[in-house]
Amino acid sequence: MYERLLIWIDDHIYQISENFDYVINRQDSIVEIFLEKKTSNYMSLISGAYYVSRSVEDFRFIEIDDVNELQEIITKLSSDSLERFTRMFSVKRFDIWYLYFWDFHLLNKADKIEESFYTKKGMISKLDNRRTYSRDLTQKQLEKERKDEQFRLSWSIYDDLELLYRLKRTSNSLRTYLYSSRMERLILKALSKDK
Repeated sequence: MYERLLIWIDDHIYQISENFDYVINRQDSIVEIFLEKKTSNYMSLISGAYYVSRSVEDFRFIEIDDVNELQEIITKLSSDSLERFTRMFSVKRFDIWYLYFWDFHLLNKADKIEESFYTKKGMISKLDNRRTYSRDLTQKQLEKERKDEQFRLSWSIYDDLELLYRLKRTSNSLRTYLYSSRMERLILKALSKDK
């Protein structure tokens, strides 16, 4: 299973990185879409400077076709039958343990994976989960909401970039562990005898 996880990460890390690059470069536009959704009088408050494309579907986020495969791998690794093995294996490498301990609960739900990797489905889901105001806002309230949304989006991107970093580190650790050279295995064996 860990080998499948390694292959999945290696096959998709570049696509995920491209989505992050895309969302970072379009933060202002995304914030405006979020604001339009949650503010009933948004169109009457904005100036021409903020008017952008009004649909997440218009953005070119990359869809990751086999998110369900990652979910399946994580679900199997955290299943009752493999949990003991997964824990024992994960404890040997800090990067793998960190992903197991902090991120497996997030990565066993396809919608959360989509949101964390900023796919089109994930962005639509983030937009749908936004709360809306039934009352009208003033210009000052809209500016405050804009700053708050920018902060939340930046924080979300930062948090999800950390997940991407942990995935890459896990990939490196898994590669070293699963495909170590004969000399590396000999050194590890000698070091384990000293303990």
